[in-house]
Amino acid sequence: APTATPRPAAAATEEPRYSRPVLVEDVRFTVDFPYLQTLNEDVRAWILQEGTPINYPVLQAKNNDYYLDHMFNRRINQDGAIFMDSGNNAFFIDANTYIYGHHTKTDAMFTSLTQYRDQAYYEQHPQLTLLTPYSDYAIDLFAVRVAMADDETSWRVKQFLRKSEFTAYLADLMADSLITPMAESMPEWGDQWLVLVTCTNDHAGERYVVYGRMRPIVYASDEGVAITKMQMDQQQTLTARQYVPGRGEMIVYAQNDPLWAGLRYEAAGTNRRRTFGPGGC
Repeated sequence: APTATPRPAAAATEEPRYSRPVLVEDVRFTVDFPYLQTLNEDVRAWILQEGTPINYPVLQAKNNDYYLDHMFNRRINQDGAIFMDSGNNAFFIDANTYIYGHHTKTDAMFTSLTQYRDQAYYEQHPQLTLLTPYSDYAIDLFAVRVAMADDETSWRVKQFLRKSEFTAYLADLMADSLITPMAESMPEWGDQWLVLVTCTNDHAGERYVVYGRMRPIVYASDEGVAITKMQMDQQQTLTARQYVPGRGEMIVYAQNDPLWAGLRYEAAGTNRRRTFGPGGC
């Protein structure tokens, strides 16, 4: 199977170091990628961040427009999906891989990335996890900048051809960064980067761009937990078994249950944004 081990570009003038793996002592997260890809062959990965709403499949279309308004199941929805740049390698072997998601009004998708304006939030959430069919990665976040979408030379770079180019780009990035990174999160020549992008919703064409260093995960345990179970276990729920006269014990589902109260129930094509919790059935 293809491997996501980073490789230097052919024109590199100095041999870069390979990414340092990170040892994970507790259980591994598991994703049934073969099953997901039978539902949608565009699935490339799963991205998650404990303690935040980020827990989504990562898709990749033939262009960067399709998943702006299509969900994982390909239905039209203005919240879209989390998707990888169409120009990136599907096996995560580029020096820089870009993943996009909307800044929504319901705190879904990549809305939580906007909180990285705050140093305290960064210190509470310095890492994400990227799961792929081939390797899993710890993503050490180290920089956040605001950039214009059409100024791609400042933020959308696929490869660094030589160490001097990498060093200069990193210096400019850190000068613009909204956060002060933890020393252990700083990338070195040869590290792969995962770059997360969402709208600021402050000015047209303005983006928050969050940069992370990818480190391959080595698991110390064979025990696993499915990411869907992890997500459900973290959520508060009002669902419970209750005795219903004449029917016996039944599971009761509450309309305002936190598990789904924020989900939209609109028909395809509408611009309305009603959710289950306050919206009714």
